[in-house]
Amino acid sequence: MRRFGLHAKLTVAISGLIVVFAAVFAWYFPRRQEQAAIKALETRARGLVTAMSYQSSAAISFEQPDDATSYFKSLRSDADLRYVVILDKKRSVFARYHAKKKGVKNEHELREAFAGTRVQGDLLHAGVVLKDKGKVIGTLIAGFSRQSISRARSESQ
Repeated sequence: MRRFGLHAKLTVAISGLIVVFAAVFAWYFPRRQEQAAIKALETRARGLVTAMSYQSSAAISFEQPDDATSYFKSLRSDADLRYVVILDKKRSVFARYHAKKKGVKNEHELREAFAGTRVQGDLLHAGVVLKDKGKVIGTLIAGFSRQSISRARSESQ
């Protein structure tokens, strides 16, 4: 049986290190990039629903769903925004907006009021409780598409 020389041992060692580095770059960094993008989308979603809540609180307090809907339509340039729904305190829909017919398919699933963010399927849902003079008057829920994150991840690989 033949023993490997110093040159062959060094070649195998360096090749092994190259494979390890390639695996880290191919697996670890894209996952970290995706996690950072999801966190950024969550932060943006929370900020946007908080900003929308001030306008929506006034609309629900004065019972003017058309004002809320027209305000939501002004946000149509946001590529990730898919829908906005305002539920009154009885959990019925007060106002809604669906971006480009790509809204939520099962709106009845949104009747559960929540605050914060959660992922369900291809959408990131962000909700905030609407208050007027300290009383809860409804809930605003918005859905944001996660497709841009998936698309950017696949393009970066």
